[in-house]
Amino acid sequence: MSHHTLLIGMKSVLALLLLLAFTPPIKAQTGERCFSETGFCISGRIREFWEQNGGLPVFGFPISPLQEELIEGQPFQVQWFERNRLELHPENRRPYDVLLGRLGVERLNAQGRDWFMFPKSVPQSGCRFFPETGHNVCGAFLSQWRANGLELDGRPGKTTAENLALFGLPLSGVIEETLSDGKVYQVQWFERVRLEFHPANPPSYQVLLGLLGNELRFPVASQPVSSPTPESGVVTGNAVAVREGPGSSYPEIGQLAQSSELDVVGQFNNCTWLKVRYRSQNLTGWIPGEQVALLKRCDAIPLGTFRPITGVFLREAQSDGKGELTIENGTDQDGVVILTVNNIPQLSAYVRSHDALTVSGITDGIYQIYFSTGSEWNGREFTVNASYRKFRDMLAFETRVSDDTITYTIWRITLHPVAGGTAATDNVGRDNFPGVGR
Repeated sequence: MSHHTLLIGMKSVLALLLLLAFTPPIKAQTGERCFSETGFCISGRIREFWEQNGGLPVFGFPISPLQEELIEGQPFQVQWFERNRLELHPENRRPYDVLLGRLGVERLNAQGRDWFMFPKSVPQSGCRFFPETGHNVCGAFLSQWRANGLELDGRPGKTTAENLALFGLPLSGVIEETLSDGKVYQVQWFERVRLEFHPANPPSYQVLLGLLGNELRFPVASQPVSSPTPESGVVTGNAVAVREGPGSSYPEIGQLAQSSELDVVGQFNNCTWLKVRYRSQNLTGWIPGEQVALLKRCDAIPLGTFRPITGVFLREAQSDGKGELTIENGTDQDGVVILTVNNIPQLSAYVRSHDALTVSGITDGIYQIYFSTGSEWNGREFTVNASYRKFRDMLAFETRVSDDTITYTIWRITLHPVAGGTAATDNVGRDNFPGVGR
């Protein structure tokens, strides 16, 4: 059983000391290495990472120089390869100073496909089931998944963490798709890669990683047409700001000129905001729906994923309550907290990873506290690594006024287990988890 902080009427600070195991540095060549096949070179930390984690079979040849790009609205030095994109994160300690792009998710988004709509499965014999996404990995794909991974601990063999670091979680089951050579193959989508089964190849090369880097960086040009495809839209406004999320409070990451043709890959709040991809700038973000002429019905557009800012989603009507709740999220995933009375949501809030939020003026009453953690929020729930829990104890808020004195309840909760925590939590089925709104 894990325990979380549950404190009333006092302030305190609790900390967990994590023992970090460091592996000795591995000597590697960091000078420039060039490839005549594509005309690009790798060097420094990128070369070291590429050579130590699989080289050509895993990443393919470089198809760009090291250059600055916006990743989720933040500038990073990145280099594209045939099968993936390597990102330099000098703010992280080794080996996490180089991260792989989530090209499986990005490629599906570019195709206008909502991976969350892929049919879910149940555990199957001989397979590895991932409850986080509801998919199995079986057979040759499972062997490939287990045999490969990024080197994290410097020890022989591959751990589950190392497998996940390379592939990510499965986003689909095994499906048939037509690839760039015009042939139909069995494939399975993961967060970072697409695994493909090529039966005509020798056994050691029958399972390959798809060329997602090529597909995203050099999308196949469509035949010239006089109007956008049905999956597209046209910008009707002038100098329309593109934002990180669906709302004017999110940072601006670019601008679109009038008459720009877009791929519409997601929507929020009945198309009040649209998630769009502008291919010529490799720009994906959100713009107001009223600034786009759609050539498809709103209800045919899947919900788009984004990362909300820490804050309150839903707030009950104003009252005389003075209650105060502080939520601390010390996990590596973002979290949503929902307060309910008689199973009816009264307050819901989003708290980003390693962030905190204090909510004041909570109405007096007894509340059941639910929380979910994960990533890729779509306005209703997390679509990647989602977990659903509730605090076993209910929280009571009470405001008292006597003479010139006002007393009220202050609670502090943590979403992460802590040493000496006083609160127990229980798993909750997804179908029994309340929504963020009424």
